Amino acid sequence: MREWVESDLSALLELYGDPEIDRWRPMPSPFDSRAAHEFLAKPSERRKEGRKVAQLAVNRQ
Repeated sequence: MREWVESDLSALLELYGDPEIDRWRPMPSPFDSRAAHEFLAKPSERRKEGRKVAQLAVNRQ
């Protein structure tokens, strides 16, 4: 597992833009490019505040 990164943007848009996923996530709807960039910024902001990182991606290697 790892933090989401900028190169994951298209995967984020595909995943969180899916209407079947929409009702299960506490994120803006529609999940667009702006929402994805905000999503990507939160972990580093939380780390700077000394908070835990909860947004993780799974490597497909």
